[in-house]
Amino acid sequence: MPDPDAVARALARLADGRQRQYDADDAEPERTVADAEAAIESVDGAAAFVDDGGEVGLRHAVDAAENAGDDGVAARGRAVLTTLDAFRDAAANSDERPAGDARTTSTTLAQRSSREGA
Repeated sequence: MPDPDAVARALARLADGRQRQYDADDAEPERTVADAEAAIESVDGAAAFVDDGGEVGLRHAVDAAENAGDDGVAARGRAVLTTLDAFRDAAANSDERPAGDARTTSTTLAQRSSREGA
């Protein structure tokens, strides 16, 4: 079971939207999207991805994939961005849980949608 404090810290980092500089010029869209998909398998991974500026790079990769006509990669990237938004929403609403509710999740937080060709 994940440490509730670590999950809370990771959610807080996601909610902050703090990002470091990311150089997307070197990144291939497929690789960037695959890295993003791997990162969102846990809240900690997603938070680290955002902290490292990966979200900015992912947005560039989605644009590059769209411009290249690679709709599958672009759709997968958009799915990751949607998941990051959902993590942020969960973090923003985490204060609404009753005091003493220490529930955490032990399942994978994000999976590719079958609609996106996973």
